[in-house]
Amino acid sequence: MILSLLILLAGTVGAQTSVVSITVDCGDRSAGSFLIGLAPGAAFGYDEMDIPEPPSPPESPLSAALLMFEDTAPMPNRWRCDMRPLEAMDDYFEPWMLQIESVLVGETCSLGFECLSGDIEWIDVITGSFLAQRIYFPGRVEFPVYGPTMQIMLEYLNHDSIPAVSSTWGAVKSLYR
Repeated sequence: MILSLLILLAGTVGAQTSVVSITVDCGDRSAGSFLIGLAPGAAFGYDEMDIPEPPSPPESPLSAALLMFEDTAPMPNRWRCDMRPLEAMDDYFEPWMLQIESVLVGETCSLGFECLSGDIEWIDVITGSFLAQRIYFPGRVEFPVYGPTMQIMLEYLNHDSIPAVSSTWGAVKSLYR
């Protein structure tokens, strides 16, 4: 499924598409790979570029899923891939939420990050300590499993500290009349 999405996005790479792959590991167990990103034609909430994550078996010691902030009905809010529109970066940053469920409390969890397309150099990761860690690609962050359910915030930041809005020269001149 993820391969078919990458093929779909391959035609839009020149249009500022940015895709980051995230791997979730705990000890010798893996919850797999997840994709977050920005793409032309994507929408906030559930659309054809988002891939659902099926529920994990009850006996699974480790599972993960991306959570959307928008209503995802009729789908459960568990995602393998969450693509957002390019306009998401108009507000300086765009957050994603990764939920990790594990019975391996006390073991070390590891998140691996790789930029598959786009010019993104890093992502901020906020774990249970609520301290943001800047991870440069490719990169990895480790933290202890501190409870059965953990929510990790991931943030893309625009490289400009002031959000920019495209405008015509006439519109700019009209501000001074």
